[in-house]
Amino acid sequence: MEARVRVLLKRALVGASVLLSSLAARRFGRAVGGTIAGLPMIVGPIMGCRSVA
Repeated sequence: MEARVRVLLKRALVGASVLLSSLAARRFGRAVGGTIAGLPMIVGPIMGCRSVA
């Protein structure tokens, strides 16, 4: 049961990330939207390394 909740949470967070970057791009421009969209790719590996250590 816990695995299902984790998968649903991941899907919801990915959808929220795409929505946030899209809305930011409309409001503030493509550069800001691209920066927000790129944050998970930058922060994800760093957080993974920190959680292992």
